[in-house]
Amino acid sequence: MNRDLGQQTENFLKLGYPKLIRPTFKKLSGITVHLLERSNQGAFRTTAHSSLRVATIGRVFLDMLREPALCGGLQHVVDMYTNHAKKYLPFIVDELNTHGAPIDKVRAGYLLSEVCKLDHPAFADWEKFAQRGGSRKLDPEAEFEPFYSERWKLSINLPSLLNNENTFE
Repeated sequence: MNRDLGQQTENFLKLGYPKLIRPTFKKLSGITVHLLERSNQGAFRTTAHSSLRVATIGRVFLDMLREPALCGGLQHVVDMYTNHAKKYLPFIVDELNTHGAPIDKVRAGYLLSEVCKLDHPAFADWEKFAQRGGSRKLDPEAEFEPFYSERWKLSINLPSLLNNENTFE
């Protein structure tokens, strides 16, 4: 409250307004919800009649790349990209251009271009961030693999993708 209202906190409380609290809940419509707080919240939308903010679809695709373990693992993320990225490509590209770190753009570029077989002018810009290095791997939690994407300079360390025309180092 103090961070949000600053010097107005005392006046706010004197006027009888309720204290500002962060809502805590574990389920929404019967579905378990994991709340994450970020200093960079990215794109979001507010829900009707509530202060609840929900990530935009582009942000969801970015967050899946950043923390695949929170969304069922990287294989599930790849399945979501394969099944839905074409439909949401403009939103994904916009979010990555606005909030994506270089490694996010490389990982997304690989998935979108080489796995999903999509094309977008932004991919050429993202390709500039490709660089070889031991930390450059598709799955940030898995071990480095010697198979890599020549275009994206990325270790392809997801078993289901190892047969996808990747180069052996």
